[in-house]
Amino acid sequence: GKKRTEIISLMSESIGNQVKDPSMKGFTEKALKLQMKGDKANWFTRIAVPLTRWNAIAGLSSPVSGFKNLMLGNIQNATVFTGRDIMNSFNSLVKGKIKYEDERAWAERIGATYTGAYDLYLGEVGTGAKFAKRHLPNVGLMRTTEIFNRTVSNTLGRIALDTHVENLAGFKNPRTKGVSAADSRRIMMDVFEFDEDQVLDLIRRRKKLGKNGHDKMQYFQFEEKRARDQAHIITQGSGEAPYVPYWMGKNWARPLTLFYRIAYRITDTVAKNVIKPTL
Repeated sequence: GKKRTEIISLMSESIGNQVKDPSMKGFTEKALKLQMKGDKANWFTRIAVPLTRWNAIAGLSSPVSGFKNLMLGNIQNATVFTGRDIMNSFNSLVKGKIKYEDERAWAERIGATYTGAYDLYLGEVGTGAKFAKRHLPNVGLMRTTEIFNRTVSNTLGRIALDTHVENLAGFKNPRTKGVSAADSRRIMMDVFEFDEDQVLDLIRRRKKLGKNGHDKMQYFQFEEKRARDQAHIITQGSGEAPYVPYWMGKNWARPLTLFYRIAYRITDTVAKNVIKPTL
């Protein structure tokens, strides 16, 4: 509506002013409109989208597809985060310190459970009996494992936020033991994408609580949402702007770049979180 258009205009103008490049304002405005309002369908998309959907369903219906997705998703978790983060997350889930149902609800709230199925065209198909419409796209358990992977990653992001804020605040305990300050900075700034001032504010607030303040630490809503959202997007991928080039978000390009859009995000993740830290 009108309010959304005003927000897009204000954000675009702000970015153009920050980089001192008027052309960036126009590009940002186009990208935001594409992300928030979508792109118009045309004759090509009306033909290509159904073909791509059925191709994806057929290609991902193998019994090993879900297993491979489960393994690859957790390899990405291990690539981006630390072994300590993963151990803390699974330990909390197994011991019932946090409930999977609650984490699944969080994942749904931030759109994590929808993202993978939508990107892979694995939503309900539009024809056939109700049972077939719902379950046919999940023959290979791709949708099930995608939801599981993103729920775990969303949990991992929240637990990692505690760990790395505590570590940078100088508190050493079973959660932070063996975790380097460099890893914590990388995750806070490159994965969660907090800026320096935001990280310093988190450290200051954690120090104020003292050594035993783990359970008292309160995050602003945007901080927790940012950690959870970034965790599942960075590890499991996203085929949407701003995580892929602008042109790939256009309706004509989406069916032609289905798997490339996901691979692009994962390749970028490996470059930032595996190759870059070693240089």
